[in-house]
Amino acid sequence: MSNQNNKKYHIRKRLFLSRNSENPDYVIAIVEDTKDVCDDCENESWKWSHIDLSIGNGYDQISINFSMETHEDRSESIGKIRRLSKALNEFREALEIEIKAMNARKSQKQPRKNDATIIEISTVA
Repeated sequence: MSNQNNKKYHIRKRLFLSRNSENPDYVIAIVEDTKDVCDDCENESWKWSHIDLSIGNGYDQISINFSMETHEDRSESIGKIRRLSKALNEFREALEIEIKAMNARKSQKQPRKNDATIIEISTVA
């Protein structure tokens, strides 16, 4: 029986995506570190490490499966996250362009108190 407290992780993070505390959008990213799990342990338990990528908004959640059982599964998993990462980066770039275009409009009316406002987003390098 393994002790949950002895597990190590490359990443184990829950991040709320909004600065607004009433907005429950979040991401959970977990990748267990198995380098200290023996190669010939019963059932090759290192193949079943805890790997989770979940994104939710308080109502719905998506979890993406990253199978690590075979070499082919691991290759597919790294390809999957690379494609997702590329799509997210392209989406961020497009969103930044659209925000700049909207902020540059001269005919913007001042938002009312309850209207959504668009703010300049600083990028993290």
